Amino acid sequence: MQQTDFAYEILIHDDASTDSTADIIKEFEALYPRIIKPIYQKENQYSKGVSMSITYNFPRAKGKYIAMCEGDDFWTDSLKLQKQVDFLQENEDYVACGCYTDMERYGKLEIKDAPFIEKSFNQIDLIRKNPFPTLTTMFRKVDLTDYNNYNLIVGDIELFMYLSQFGDFMKLPFKGSVYRFHGKGVNSGNDHYANKTKSILAKLKFNEKFKLFPNSLYKSRLRFFIKSEIKRIVKNKILRRKGTKDSSDFIKFCIQQYKML
Repeated sequence: MQQTDFAYEILIHDDASTDSTADIIKEFEALYPRIIKPIYQKENQYSKGVSMSITYNFPRAKGKYIAMCEGDDFWTDSLKLQKQVDFLQENEDYVACGCYTDMERYGKLEIKDAPFIEKSFNQIDLIRKNPFPTLTTMFRKVDLTDYNNYNLIVGDIELFMYLSQFGDFMKLPFKGSVYRFHGKGVNSGNDHYANKTKSILAKLKFNEKFKLFPNSLYKSRLRFFIKSEIKRIVKNKILRRKGTKDSSDFIKFCIQQYKML
């Protein structure tokens, strides 16, 4: 639905879907071979601890800007990309911009009402609170080599913090998307404790990077993240279900890392 006065490419990574997703992608690829550029996996890579965007999409992006829209989310404004490109073209001191979004929580749509206010965010603002759901953002394609080394499986705030070295973020005054929250997402699912462990270790490694930045609040944010993981597991009573040992070991790991911060 996007209407633009510039060329763009759509980089899709299908992680060995078990439904008809791959067939649908192939239909669009046949219709728009110059725009739709997919990768089809035969084995699921996320379950192996591989970060999708870092490994497969960021390195092959050819454009000046990158906008992300993860599998279960969607855009609702046909001029979303155009508005964001226009802003970044006219404001070289900003590295990224986002917009407002509605949320669909467990199938129920929560509407974000106006007013939509334009607001700037610097690095410290981003650490304190991330106001940019991933699907709302567009950022300049800066050198991401150093960021890629962390292999953050779940790391939207870390990506934004890395980008903040190159400029501030602007929240633009329009609503352009719907963010879906459900019990099987990367952030809300109860599986893949090994990957969650790797993610926390990567975040800890990333914390070493932030010693370079003044007034960093990342360590306290990381404490909050680990504490939230423990609370969520206990609240969902995972210890009473299958996988008791895995979840118990994960909680012990979280507590250990929390004490070390």
